[in-house]
Amino acid sequence: MEEKSVQHGEVKSPTKSKKVIAKEQLDRFINYFRHFKFTYFRIHLLYFVSLALFSSLFLWLMETCIYEGRLNYFDSLFMVTSAVTVTGLSTVDFANFCIYSQIFILILIFFGGNVLMTLVPVIVRRHYCQKNMKKEVKSYGKFDDENIYEIFRNTPLGKEFRALKKILIIVPLFLFGSILVVFFCLLIFFYTSGDQVPGKNPPRWLNSLFLPISSFNNAGFALYSTNLVPLANNPFPLLILSYLILVGNVMFPVAVRAIVWILYKIKKAVNSKDTVIYHFMLENPRRVYTHLFPKVPTLWVFGLNTSFIIVEVIFLLSLDWNQPGVWDPPNLSGFHKLVSGYFQSVSTRTAGYNVINLAAINQGMWILQVILMYISSYPVVVALRHSTVTMEENSSGTEDENIFPSVSEVRKVKEKSESTTIKIFERLLLRDVTWIFAAFFIITLAETSKLRAMPGTFTIFKILYEIISAYGNVGLSLGFPGVNPSFSSQLTSFSKVVLCFVMMMGRHRGLPSDVDRAVQLPQDISKQISAIHSQQPQTEHHHHPFESVFHYSNHRHFEKGKAQTFVTIVETEIT
Repeated sequence: MEEKSVQHGEVKSPTKSKKVIAKEQLDRFINYFRHFKFTYFRIHLLYFVSLALFSSLFLWLMETCIYEGRLNYFDSLFMVTSAVTVTGLSTVDFANFCIYSQIFILILIFFGGNVLMTLVPVIVRRHYCQKNMKKEVKSYGKFDDENIYEIFRNTPLGKEFRALKKILIIVPLFLFGSILVVFFCLLIFFYTSGDQVPGKNPPRWLNSLFLPISSFNNAGFALYSTNLVPLANNPFPLLILSYLILVGNVMFPVAVRAIVWILYKIKKAVNSKDTVIYHFMLENPRRVYTHLFPKVPTLWVFGLNTSFIIVEVIFLLSLDWNQPGVWDPPNLSGFHKLVSGYFQSVSTRTAGYNVINLAAINQGMWILQVILMYISSYPVVVALRHSTVTMEENSSGTEDENIFPSVSEVRKVKEKSESTTIKIFERLLLRDVTWIFAAFFIITLAETSKLRAMPGTFTIFKILYEIISAYGNVGLSLGFPGVNPSFSSQLTSFSKVVLCFVMMMGRHRGLPSDVDRAVQLPQDISKQISAIHSQQPQTEHHHHPFESVFHYSNHRHFEKGKAQTFVTIVETEIT
């Protein structure tokens, strides 16, 4: 029965029992998971978290039980998280791990690498592209695969399908080719130059394999207790490793576009049929690959990253050229200092290697390094998000039959693009400051006793430096006196777990957004196609079974808006 009350002129609704309230809350909980959508970000995060949790248990069992080492589980979790997020911070001396644990960490670095992970959306999209092309064609009759591909050959859909295939050839060849070339170069170097440090040295074959993979993925791990300081007086390995550091991360979009452009020029010179595909990739890069950018954003990435390196080299050499304790050995020649300074500047923003004593450099350089680590991924991420928004805005509003806008069409919205870039930059700054400040506040509270007990060596700035290094997936550390691992080794287990979380979130800050065509899956789009198909009136005459898809501008049985939407959705579905 309803209980009514006229007190204060209000009508009270009947009170709900606890069972009813509990049932409603349970229904909301069930409905949340029923409508839960696995976006690219969520799948990516689930993969990394699962890999870190299972691998940390495996590493802990292998080091503690099998080889009777002394590895705390939280240290195992930290080391594994640092490896899969390609960060490079360490809480224990990695050089003291058994050889099988080192190989296991190397495998985690490879399967957590940035370049390898960008291939997953390409493989999935190409699979669905092929599947939906066959489905769309065979609904009109029986066709073999060759005829199916021939039907789509000169359409935007066919070009995109073939472009995805080219990416799956270009990127793996570039990835493995770069690593193999440097591997053989280092193999020759280590076998001809002898031991780099007195006493225990890693196996030459393993060192030659480990460093290229770690460098290309910008992981920052090395098999020496003092990182790459033993190589400071050897310019050759530092120069070739710096190449891998650049092309494996901040300069990777530049390298990919350069390769595609060179192949386009070669194919065009010999009048190859593939010329049109490479031209399509250059004109419509964001519909093919997450890290293939238009010409102008690619130049941004190249110019900004080059400027950052030059600025740090100038400041590092001018402030610390004669600084005692920075260079090892102390009598390092001017040329070797120049190479070491260049390598350290390349490594600062992503790789996290160090060939100098960071604790002894000018304190002003610490501030500069914090800034560069903080903005480490900004050039690539801003270019990625900006090109995504720009291409989507142009493709949704175009009236031309070519629904894939070229770079020249993008330039027509220059003022709007500049505004978009500022907004993207502001969002990135706000998000990053939030995560960093939260972690800084929590860890500072957890380490209060150590901050008071060791005011000279355990400082707030070292904590901040470590957090920003972790969030940027860099791996640089100011260290702690008397120990080889990072400053993180002196933190409590709780603070180490917080840093693991920070590394995970930092690894995912550079992902493309869910609206990026390069990572979209066609399941949701298929539903929209079915809905629009149901609104399409049946006509008695069709010149070609695919005329409604590829020559929509000649159709009159659709309203203008519906026809445009139909073509856009179908083309998105097939890709």
